Amino acid sequence: MPRFISAAVIVVFWLASLSVQSAEGNAQKSEENQKVPTSQVVIKEKPDPETRSEVSGTEINATVVLRAIFTKSGKVTDIKLVSVTPQDLPKGLAKDIAKRSKKAAQKIKFSPATRDGNPVSMYVQLEYNFQLY
Repeated sequence: MPRFISAAVIVVFWLASLSVQSAEGNAQKSEENQKVPTSQVVIKEKPDPETRSEVSGTEINATVVLRAIFTKSGKVTDIKLVSVTPQDLPKGLAKDIAKRSKKAAQKIKFSPATRDGNPVSMYVQLEYNFQLY
C-alpha cells in the first residue's frame, strides 16, 4: 500500500513584497510599522504534518504553500492556504495534505522577529513538501 515517505518543511520569510506590516490587524500603517525587523523569526521546532498509512494512486510529489502570521507573542495565527501543487492532484488528497499542513503549522515553536529590540509580528510563508507513494 502507498505511504507517505517524507514531509519536508521549508520556511520562507516573506519580507520582499510585504515589508513588515502591522500583522495584527491594526488599520493604521505608520512609518514605523513599515520598517524591516532588525532580527528575523527564529524557528525552534517545526513539526512535520501527520502521516497517514494509505494514499491511493501512484507516486506523487506535492507542495503545500501556506501564509501565516508569526505573532510577537509567539503564536502562529491567520494560517491561509496559498497553493497546492501540482494542481491536478485529486481534490480529496489536496484538501487532506493542506489540512495536515495547517495543523503542523499551528504547532511551530519560534522566537518572534524583533525591531529595535522589541518583538514584532510578521507574515511568513511556509512550504510543506510531500513525497507520496
